[in-house]
Amino acid sequence: MTIGIAQGQVLPDFTLPDTHSTNVSSRSYYMRRIMIVGAMPSTVDADWMNWLEQLSGAVESIPEPDAVCLVLTASDCPDLPKLNTRVKVLFDDDGAVRAKLNLQTESGEGCLIVTNRHGLIYHVSTGRPDDAGMNPRDLPEWVEFVACRCS
Repeated sequence: MTIGIAQGQVLPDFTLPDTHSTNVSSRSYYMRRIMIVGAMPSTVDADWMNWLEQLSGAVESIPEPDAVCLVLTASDCPDLPKLNTRVKVLFDDDGAVRAKLNLQTESGEGCLIVTNRHGLIYHVSTGRPDDAGMNPRDLPEWVEFVACRCS
C-alpha cells in the first residue's frame, strides 16, 4: 500500500471546518507544535472507529504542548467516539483535501502522518495494526523522537 505523500516532504497547508463549524488551518500549528495528521479512509467501518479511539488514547499520553492531532474525515462518518479534546476532527466531506494532499492509498485507505514543527513529514503509514511502520500506540515515542531531533 502506498500513500501519495512521503517522508521528507512538507505537509501542504489545508483549512477545514471542525465539529463546531470553526475553520482550522494546519498553518496555525507551524512553528508551534508537532502535527499528527490522521486521514480516515473513504469508507469508515468499526475497525477504523476503534483505530480512532486508540489514536485518541495515544494523544492523551503525549505531553500537552508538544503535539496536536488533526483527523480528516467526512461529516457523515458514523457516530464519532468520545475523543480526547486534543484530537481535532476536521470535516473533508467531498474528500478533496485528502485527495489533494495524497493522504490516501489508491484503494481509499487512510493514513497517519507525523510532522515536525515546520511541517516536514517524518513518518507516513496506514496506521493499521498490520502496518509495521507505525500505529496509534507508537505515537508518544514518535513525538518524543521528532521533538528531540528538532530542538
